[in-house]
Amino acid sequence: MAAPFATRDSSTEPGGGAGPRTADPTALLPGARFDDFEILGVLGRGSFGVVYLARQVSLDRRVALKISPSRGQEGRVLARLQHPHIVTVHAQQTRAGLRILCMQYVPSVPLADLLRRLADRGSSWTGADLLAAIDHADTGTADFDPAQLEDRQMLASLDHVGGICFLASRLAAALAPAHRQGVLPRDVTPANVLVRHYGRPLLLDFNMAAAAMAADGEEAMFGGTLPYMAAEHLAAFDPGDATAAAAVTEAADQYSLAVLVFELATGRLPFPAPRGGGISFTERLRALAAERHRLDAIWADPLWRDEPVLTSVLRRALAVEPGDRWPSCDAFAAALEDAADLRRTLAVVRRENFLPGWCLRHPFIAVSLAGVLPNAIGSAVNIPYNLLRVIPAEDEPVFFRSVNVYNAVIYPLCVVLLIAAIRPLWLGWRGRSNEPEKRLRSRALLLPRWAVRISILGWLPAAFYFPWALHAQAIDLPWSKVAHFHVAFLIAGLIALTYSALGVLCVVAFVFYPAFWTDPAGFRRRAAAEVRPVLKALKLVPFLAGSIPLVAVVLLITSSPQTFSDGDYEAFRILTTLLIGLGMVGFKVARAAMGRARAALAAFAGAGD
Repeated sequence: MAAPFATRDSSTEPGGGAGPRTADPTALLPGARFDDFEILGVLGRGSFGVVYLARQVSLDRRVALKISPSRGQEGRVLARLQHPHIVTVHAQQTRAGLRILCMQYVPSVPLADLLRRLADRGSSWTGADLLAAIDHADTGTADFDPAQLEDRQMLASLDHVGGICFLASRLAAALAPAHRQGVLPRDVTPANVLVRHYGRPLLLDFNMAAAAMAADGEEAMFGGTLPYMAAEHLAAFDPGDATAAAAVTEAADQYSLAVLVFELATGRLPFPAPRGGGISFTERLRALAAERHRLDAIWADPLWRDEPVLTSVLRRALAVEPGDRWPSCDAFAAALEDAADLRRTLAVVRRENFLPGWCLRHPFIAVSLAGVLPNAIGSAVNIPYNLLRVIPAEDEPVFFRSVNVYNAVIYPLCVVLLIAAIRPLWLGWRGRSNEPEKRLRSRALLLPRWAVRISILGWLPAAFYFPWALHAQAIDLPWSKVAHFHVAFLIAGLIALTYSALGVLCVVAFVFYPAFWTDPAGFRRRAAAEVRPVLKALKLVPFLAGSIPLVAVVLLITSSPQTFSDGDYEAFRILTTLLIGLGMVGFKVARAAMGRARAALAAFAGAGD
């Protein structure tokens, strides 16, 4: 039997999908008896009937009694679905062309009403605001439920996007088992979602649901609410389009839920129904379908720029082609939960971050300075020591000439390596790279290793170059002086290596690595695999920082001559004291910075890492 068509155009009523009233509200007045039910009041009216609050006399319990034309399969569909986010049906009967559904009564507020109550907050309402709107509405007396109380406490702590992910992930999780049983609600709108006193959302109104049970000849409805329909859903309505109703699959329900999420986020629909007289129903369908292909136009709201994680999830769910959407509502729900998890992790990173705002605004300058300044400090330690303990005054011009030659070769080479390491990240940051985010994150995590390599390249050859260069210019140094060279370059190299790696790591942990997380699918598993090897390697950094003053003092003492002139002894004492003091301060700074950076990266790996 052909399925009757029915549509709802939410442009006729603000807040979506209620449509024209088809039932007489005076048919059953409060106090009236209807079989085993005593009518207490009206809960809601829709395009397919009226829902009453009633008392089932025989069981002395409150129920929701839905009376509507006996069309479609809503009762049988709901009876098959047992889920905490789907309204439960207790019984069904038909009489004189009407269907009477006895359903679970849930003290709650339609999501469409909550959207109207929160309209003045735009895209800034929070989970606490949503709960306040529920409390302000008359939801009736709710039974105490410890499990749902935990939901309410969680929702109260969430910001705007966190609250959206909370609601949407649970609705997607409710659609998934319905789809697995062959049930397609085909009308997911705010008007068809209830939100309980505790904040838990519930799907209701399966009038238009398609189900595999229609083989017995029972008539099935085919319809929906126009602004929430996917392109293929609209095409199936178009009499001039060959698209069949069978093209409206689980992906269409996912699309409708994504439209609902967009509305929760911005307070408006991404594709509002065209208005104005003189437009036929077919023209309206085609105009709506054409809008579905202009996706770039809907992301202008600043919210989407500021929330790339939620944006990436919705972009996929709102794809024009069904095959480009999430493979199932299970996957959609998981992506929404992962988005919430990723946002919580990013909040931890922001709390741990101690970098000044300038570094966050200019991360590439910051990471370059983090790599260069420790090497400059190493030079500031190295050159005075060599002049004091190694190079005779008459040979200083030769020493400085050797320094200039070395720097002319090594510095450009180190700069080239630094640019080679940073450039792919810069291209990805600017959106000029086709590299996937995973690859960019891997490059970011490798930057501290590049800092170590560049430091080794800068300092290790110097320990051998300078004795050879001085010897080549007829300056023969005794082995004790050569040992001093090695001591000086070892200390300077340790300073450069340790603190350049630490500085670069901090920029990576607080800026680059978080910035390249916008696709939350499988977030926790992927992040843990990426970060855990780095966390193990980081245990070495505090050890290196702590070893610098100890190594410096030991090597200075063991490589110093047995006797000093008064002036040399005083200089040696000052230098040793300075190295010890700076080393201790540097160790404390390094330990504190490393702790914060490690905590930021450990947040990606999961609690307890």
